[in-house]
Amino acid sequence: MPAAEQRERMASLRATVREFNVFRWAGRMLADAGRWRLRARVEARVKRLQLP
Repeated sequence: MPAAEQRERMASLRATVREFNVFRWAGRMLADAGRWRLRARVEARVKRLQLP
């Protein structure tokens, strides 16, 4: 592979790693967990209110 292509590919990979780092991953995990918790609370409330 030509040196110029190697540099381009490495630059692209480094940009991807900078963008999708552990902090973004952790933030998304916490946001997803929060949404799941909220959804479970809403579903429990709806279920409780539907009982005769």
